Amino acid sequence: MGFKYEVIKKHFGNRYNGLELIYSIEEEALGTGGAIKKALDLVEEDDFVTLNGDTYFNISLARLYEFHRLERAVLSMALKPLYEFSRYGTVEIDVNGRIVGFREKEYRREGVINGGVYILKGDVLSGVEFKTKILF
Repeated sequence: MGFKYEVIKKHFGNRYNGLELIYSIEEEALGTGGAIKKALDLVEEDDFVTLNGDTYFNISLARLYEFHRLERAVLSMALKPLYEFSRYGTVEIDVNGRIVGFREKEYRREGVINGGVYILKGDVLSGVEFKTKILF
């Protein structure tokens, strides 16, 4: 969690709907990958869910987890189909449904975007170094 995390932490506390909540706080902006890697220090399970905090994508986490488990995936990402858009980059997938690339923002008649909902194996980012550079 980063900017204004205190508001969310105050609202939800340490438990929500029977789930224990543990917060990983960014002291400096780490980017999505860096933030997830930092939070891994708190993960005790084989698989974990991570959500972008600035968007809401209404999907069934149970169905996504079932897909993740059946495919024996190291990373599963919820994708959203869109039509006539330019605000988002797109995710390229092959005929087997595997992610093969990402494209920058540009006008598209149709495509799928990253919904900001992921299920990952706890060790998927071990050995990966993330660097963030802020450009003005």
